[in-house]
Amino acid sequence: MMAANFDPRITPARPDLAAAHLRGKVEAGRFVEGTEQEVIVGLAPLRKDPQHDATLVTEALCGEVVSLPMHAYLDETVQDRIVEAVADSLRAVGLPAA
Repeated sequence: MMAANFDPRITPARPDLAAAHLRGKVEAGRFVEGTEQEVIVGLAPLRKDPQHDATLVTEALCGEVVSLPMHAYLDETVQDRIVEAVADSLRAVGLPAA
């Protein structure tokens, strides 16, 4: 679990996955480098888990940069979950998720 002094709204960590720079600071099953992406819609929901109906933790605003957990060792199931979460976020604000 995450240490009590980390704000879950801005700390890229879950029990199963966390940003590489948090190694030794939080507990996670795996640590990865993220890929920075700029939010190009009004709001992008950031959820507790990578499912579209998971608990909303916070929202990233247009122009903010977020780090997505993309790396060469993601299996196809995890890749699909990430792609679907991003597509759901786009659809939620009325944009096409092609």
